[in-house]
Amino acid sequence: MDDVNPLIVLIFGTVKVLFYVLAGVWLNYWYQTKADARLFGLARGLLGVAVGVSLLSVISRTMPSLIDWWLLVILPFRYAQWAILLVLFYDRRFQHRGKTAATAVMGTAYSYILDLPALILSFAVGAVPVC
Repeated sequence: MDDVNPLIVLIFGTVKVLFYVLAGVWLNYWYQTKADARLFGLARGLLGVAVGVSLLSVISRTMPSLIDWWLLVILPFRYAQWAILLVLFYDRRFQHRGKTAATAVMGTAYSYILDLPALILSFAVGAVPVC
């Protein structure tokens, strides 16, 4: 866990929350509802940081060779986070299961796109982004 820089986690967690709020605004349009986009963004960002830091901690202690595969390792966890939050915020009655599953795939891709600045920043300071 020595590679995790708390400042990077804070900066990138904040950036991701802001972009997840924008995703929440788009999801309100997509699902034709008025869920709280700010709360969605905060929930998605905090969940991502919590899961990312926890998973990185466990993997670095038990299976350090998987760190090289980090972006692949987190794939199912990201999808699950998106799926759960989409159900909680936008599809509680499971009326749009296919749409929600597809949107979770798009959200997972969005999370990876948001990793690009994190990776650039990590090279700059020598830390591992986990959000």
